[in-house]
Amino acid sequence: MPFYSLPAAASPSAILGWEALSNVRTPRKSTHRCGTTPDPGGRNQSRDTAVRNDVSDRPLNHDGGKHTSNRCGKTTCLNTADSPERRGKTLQRYPPQADRRHGPSATRIPYTLRASPPASHGPSPTMTQLACSLPVMESVTLNNGIRMPLVGLGTFRIQGYSTIYSTLDAALGCGYRSIDTAAVYGNEADIGRALKELLPLHGLTRQDIFLTSKLAPRDHGEEAEDAARRSLQALGLDYLDLYLIHWPGKQGWKSDDQRNPESRRQSWEALEKLNSAGFLRSIGVSNYTEEHLKELLAVCQVRPAVLQVEYHPELAQWDLLRFCQSAGIHLQAYTSLGSGHLIQRQEVQAVAARCNRTASQVLLRWALQREVGVIPKSTNPERIIENFQLFDFELSLQDLEVLDALHCDKHYCWDPKGVV
Repeated sequence: MPFYSLPAAASPSAILGWEALSNVRTPRKSTHRCGTTPDPGGRNQSRDTAVRNDVSDRPLNHDGGKHTSNRCGKTTCLNTADSPERRGKTLQRYPPQADRRHGPSATRIPYTLRASPPASHGPSPTMTQLACSLPVMESVTLNNGIRMPLVGLGTFRIQGYSTIYSTLDAALGCGYRSIDTAAVYGNEADIGRALKELLPLHGLTRQDIFLTSKLAPRDHGEEAEDAARRSLQALGLDYLDLYLIHWPGKQGWKSDDQRNPESRRQSWEALEKLNSAGFLRSIGVSNYTEEHLKELLAVCQVRPAVLQVEYHPELAQWDLLRFCQSAGIHLQAYTSLGSGHLIQRQEVQAVAARCNRTASQVLLRWALQREVGVIPKSTNPERIIENFQLFDFELSLQDLEVLDALHCDKHYCWDPKGVV
């Protein structure tokens, strides 16, 4: 997510009481393919101050049904209409002794694109065909062997303990297992406090959750190690599953300041040290360009596992996606809805109508079929659930091409290309 300053706390209308969540604690079997009314996302607040953008991880049972545990520890079956078995696919299963903490019991089907980049810098035919032919799994195996849910809960601009508590309660209740925060969001302490209370209520432990935080731009360089430890302390954790450098430049310096590369190098060395010590299980970067990545790969001892960037049909970043795939770096998207603007586009609404889904679900699914992770955000329980219902439908080749054609290199957040 972008790193710029946070607004004031959410309005009282966004603070949902415990009673309001009674209808989402026990997930119910989906009886139709269509979600609820879409809600604008990104940086713009809209109805009920809900912000959208994410999905989480649900385990698969042995007959292909997706399950999640409710507050009482019971297992409830979710929609299985699009399970791989029903499409004639066979899934490998992890043996009982394997690590099953961060995803379904099915292994990820390899997704490697080896086609050469086309001269037009758009999606190659091979890329588009694979995106509509390969099944989308609910988690991805990072380059260090750790599994990460493809859909997580974004928390940018979600403020106030009551709002955070109710949001996390709804998210955990419907199956989210990945939560994304950052030092600059100013909500790490409230998230840590809420999780300490909520995990036992949902029958979960720390090992069931994938938590991400980020280094603030002001802490680039020599302060990076202390800043990461402060995030751990604020969250009340012994380790983070993923820690990202939030921005390639240091706060207070100009984008063309020649000290930025050395500052980035110092920050990465600090992250490598904490990764080696076990405090950061995975490390990565956010808002890096391809040039920033090449610079990092030339000197790093530990390769970045994740790159988090603004990514949506109007900013598809095909070359960056291909580079990450070739380098074994997982791409994760923020602002998947184009700050709410994309869900109003007629092309997106037409695809949503054909799929009998909401525009928001279509935009999120578009990323997933590229094997790009998403972190939608909302404080509305119904929309939190809707954002999670992304694995029971597919976009056709025609639908993908319609959305691909929207690319116009448009940023709704800050553009890092000018940072040396």
